[in-house]
Amino acid sequence: MSNMNRWLALGLIPIIVLAGLVGWVGRGAASASSVGAPPSPNTSQRTVTVTGNGKVTAQPDIAIIQVGVETRAESAGAAAQDNTQLMAKVLTALKDAGIAEKDIQTANYNLYIDQQRGPNGELLKPVQYVASNTVRATVRDLDKVGAVLDAAVTAGANQVQGISFGVADMSKLQIQAEANALDDARARAQALAGRAGLQLGDVLSISENISSPLPAALGMRALDVASAAQPVPVQPGELEFSAQVQVVYAIR
Repeated sequence: MSNMNRWLALGLIPIIVLAGLVGWVGRGAASASSVGAPPSPNTSQRTVTVTGNGKVTAQPDIAIIQVGVETRAESAGAAAQDNTQLMAKVLTALKDAGIAEKDIQTANYNLYIDQQRGPNGELLKPVQYVASNTVRATVRDLDKVGAVLDAAVTAGANQVQGISFGVADMSKLQIQAEANALDDARARAQALAGRAGLQLGDVLSISENISSPLPAALGMRALDVASAAQPVPVQPGELEFSAQVQVVYAIR
């Protein structure tokens, strides 16, 4: 092969390689464009955000009472022993009054020294040990609340720390309050869209905040045994459940 032919052959090699690379890149680009990227979301969608409130009221069907026994003695052991014996009588009285064992729970127990000193450090009275035991009882028949309290105090309870009222099953009330809140939110959104000459679209998001009521409380001071003979009037009143939802609607 002559020198001229050799140089022509060598010069065609890079041209062929370059043409092949161009063809490969072209095929790759064509392949990529055939797949296609997903369309970008419509960031210009118009929305309206409203807050709806819902409420529902209900009569309480349970009462929770807290009764206790406080005993004092010159030694910790004597104070604790006296308290245990007295509380056993109170627990028996509660069960005899119709309170199930599963509805009686210890709420608090304390054993401490009670000593009062004057400005110079002198004891103002003899040192005493105090034992205090409080139980929480759930009364499921509200007509028996007064009788249960009377029975506990007659058996030896010298403290009644309060009565609260509630609802045993709150789930249905919470669902109803939430439904009322959603209805309120839709009414608000429709009113806003109508004033703006727009139509309400689909719901885009919902967030909720359900509020359970605190038990309706009836405060009572500590009772002494002398008050056991007196009837205890109670008035359960009414409980209110509330729910709040925030809803985002599309508008068009």
